[in-house]
Amino acid sequence: MQPGSVNLAAHIADGELDVQRLERTINTAARMLDNVIDINFYAVPQARNSNLQHRPVGLG
Repeated sequence: MQPGSVNLAAHIADGELDVQRLERTINTAARMLDNVIDINFYAVPQARNSNLQHRPVGLG
């Protein structure tokens, strides 16, 4: 799995969560994590095949 995280404190504007900015960040982060699956090095073919089929990413 390709993990990533989002800094929620960076999405606070005027004391409130900037939901539109957070949405853009999440969309971009998920797309980039998905791209990593394609360019990653896999030591065994089974891992590559599994990741290309299921495309597991984690964003917290």
